[in-house]
Parts: sequence; structure tokens; C-alpha cells
Amino acid sequence: DLHLSIRRQRHMCIRDMVNVAFVGGLTSAAAEAQACGTPVIWGVGGNGRQTSTAEVVQLVVRADGPFETAAALANDARFCRVEYFDLTTWLVPMLIMQAEGADPLAMDDVQNVDGLEALMDMLVAGECDAAGLPASVFAAADSETRAALDVLAESAPIPHSVLVYPLEMPLGAR
Repeated sequence: DLHLSIRRQRHMCIRDMVNVAFVGGLTSAAAEAQACGTPVIWGVGGNGRQTSTAEVVQLVVRADGPFETAAALANDARFCRVEYFDLTTWLVPMLIMQAEGADPLAMDDVQNVDGLEALMDMLVAGECDAAGLPASVFAAADSETRAALDVLAESAPIPHSVLVYPLEMPLGAR
């Protein structure tokens, strides 16, 4: 949850306090950038043999669509997401588009959908032009679905959870 993540990051960076917390990957990066926390242990996500410490987010479009770059999506694409605060279907794809010089907040046609399965179905059916997806979800889709879609861009791996604490923390307390 993004709201919880922002609150944790704010509390971590209170000076003259030692704060230890498991946080999401983006919060961990923010804490490190503000010099109030260092990532020390990465948590594992997934099930069974499909576990990992991080997830890559892919910006996916219909293979038969007109969009060839992430920046082009900001103009006329119908973009589908799970919700406004969803990391993999909205927040990271927005960062990818911004990195390519586009303003994703200027998009006129953004639609919320009920989950990742519905999002994939709508992409394949042509009801959406583009979406952000966890790479593991795209990889697990059947070959027909993957053939109907193209990956325009990928994020760096984003950790699921990270134990963060300040380096000033006494060794005996670590």
C-alpha cells in the first residue's frame, strides 16, 4: 500500500532516532537517497519454486497496435491499470514513460480494471492499448496471449521488501 509506504519512509527519516523497518523497494530507495536508511536484507516473494527477491515491471502493448515507444503512449493510448496507487500497473509504468520524456499524467484515457487477469484479457481483446505488468505475470501467460502482446520497456528489478536501518545503528543492536 503506497500510503503506508510513504508514512513508513517519513518515520524512518526522523533525525536522532534509530528506525528499523521492512519496507517496499521504492521506500527503501527513498530512505537510502535521504541517507536515513541502508538496505540490509531483502525479503522473498512468490510461491514454491517461483520465488524472487524482486520483480521487474514491463510496459506491455498490443502487438498489432500503433505504439512503438513508451513515450508515444502518452498521446493517444488507452492505458489500463488496476488502480491509481498500484505499483506494477501504474506507478512504475509512469516512471518508465517519464524516463522516455513523456508526461503520463497528461493521458486522457486511463481505465481501472479488476485485477491482473482482467487487465491481460482486455489488452488481448483490444479494449486497452497498453498496461504495466509484473514480468512474472506476463511470463506465466499462455503462448497465444504472449504472442498478442509486445513488451516496450522494462524497469529495473524492484525489491519486494527490504529490511532497512541507519548505518549509525550501534553494532550490538544490529
